[in-house]
Parts: sequence; structure tokens; C-alpha cells
Amino acid sequence: MPDNFGLLLEAVALERFSPLEPIVVAAERVAHQREVEAASLLGLPYVGQLMDKEALAAYDKGISSGKLTSGQVGKAYATARNNAAQDAGVLSAAASAASKSKRGEDALRVGEDYWGYGRYADAETMARAALAKGVKDTGEANMLLGASLVAQGKTAEAQTTFAKVSGNAVRSRAAHLWSLYAQVKAKGTSASQ
Repeated sequence: MPDNFGLLLEAVALERFSPLEPIVVAAERVAHQREVEAASLLGLPYVGQLMDKEALAAYDKGISSGKLTSGQVGKAYATARNNAAQDAGVLSAAASAASKSKRGEDALRVGEDYWGYGRYADAETMARAALAKGVKDTGEANMLLGASLVAQGKTAEAQTTFAKVSGNAVRSRAAHLWSLYAQVKAKGTSASQ
């Protein structure tokens, strides 16, 4: 875990109008109460494994808002910037390989990477490919598909997808939270209103 991980999380939290804010806040509260990693409650990868592009975006938001300085984030910022540039090239090659692969898990992993880059339509495509090719954990693939659909405003289809999520109780709760968020988004309301 990076030395400045707390600063990174603070920077991520600064984004006031994130479409996922109500879900993230709810998961953070539950995680704090139960000492559970919040990302796992959302059905997303462990926060400590954030991609460098996501870390860079969080650092940039923190710096531009004045909550962080480049001195505070120091070497971690430079590392994230350099690694993000390398990640972009690797993602293209991984997507090509996953498209040719017969394994649904390959498409699922690339879909998760696309999600991390905010490329929700591409994440949706890869999640669908993973399900079509066959994946061991359909619940994980449906979580990614549903979240990608919500991020694109396809809320009705997202709710249907979240209803298909299977797995443990944590994932079921995460799917329920996402489904509720899709309902709120469909109505054009915000949790902050």
C-alpha cells in the first residue's frame, strides 16, 4: 500500500458529483462499521489495487482543488503518471488478446480495466463477451456489466442485470445497492437532494 494512500482516498472523495457517490458513501459507512474493505462491498476490485490512471486522476483532483499539494503526493504522483502512460499501451494489447481468447475470464479482466479508465461502453462489451464465452464467476461479470450500464445511463437494463447477480451475501448486498442507485438515477434524482 503506498505511503500516501490516505491522501489518495481523500482525493477520490473530493469528487462532489460522482455518479457513484451514494453507493460509495454507503459502502464506506458499512466498511467502517464492520472493518471491511469498501470496494468489496461494491463488488469492485480492492481499492489498494487501483490502476495508476485512477490514482493519477485522484491526485490531480486533489491538487486542483487545493486539498493536496504536489509535495504531499511526491514520488507516488510521478510513479502514477509514468505507469498510467504504460498502462494505456498494455490495455490495447490486452483487449486484442481477450477478444481472441476463448476464456471469459480474459474478457472480464480487460472489462474491469476499462471500467477503471472510465471507458464504460468498452467495459460493457467485455463483460458481455465474458458472459457469452463462459466465466466461472457469473456474479462478478454481471456486477461489472450492471455497473457499466448504470454509468452509461442504461438504468432499466442495469436493474435487470443486477437481479441476475449471484454469489455471497456481500455481493448480493452490493447488487442491491447498485440496483437502488439505478432506480434513483432513472428517476433523475440525486441522493444529495
